[in-house]
Amino acid sequence: QAQDVPPISPGRRDMDVLRVALDVPLPTLFDYLAAPGVDAAPGDRVVVPFGSRQRIGVVVERATSSALPPEKLRPIAAVRDDAPRLGAQWLAVMRFLAGYYQRPLGETIASSLPPRLRSLRPLPRVANPVLQRSASPPADLPRSPRKRALLDALYAGPLTEQQLLGADAAEQKKQRTALREL
Repeated sequence: QAQDVPPISPGRRDMDVLRVALDVPLPTLFDYLAAPGVDAAPGDRVVVPFGSRQRIGVVVERATSSALPPEKLRPIAAVRDDAPRLGAQWLAVMRFLAGYYQRPLGETIASSLPPRLRSLRPLPRVANPVLQRSASPPADLPRSPRKRALLDALYAGPLTEQQLLGADAAEQKKQRTALREL
């Protein structure tokens, strides 16, 4: 899914500039305007016009001014919200790698992303699975208290995976293992 970007008003004095890394063999970031109300931050994937095409890029910085005149800046086309924002530490590692390997930051970022995150196509949305019991209970009930608790929860009514497994990450792993063994 992409967050559509409203048009830029021509008389704007304060600029909200996004510096975007693109997969091109140029060692520079490209400045684009962020429309009012657009929540794009460093680490977000954005769709931007580049020449006569649109490209996917990653916001690396946010600024209030640009070396280009305001009339030359083009607005971003969309913010991709189909995957989590890339973290600040990850961006720092990408900057280090770009310097170490003497490659443009955009190429370094693009080559480290999985192909689906480099694509203009949005990621498919996966519905939150709902787990529910089968028509009849198993003939031999499990002895494990964990497995028995999972079965009881499933027989109480339909649950999402998050509701069934709980919030604690360490406990989730044990719950998943028990659920697979049922």
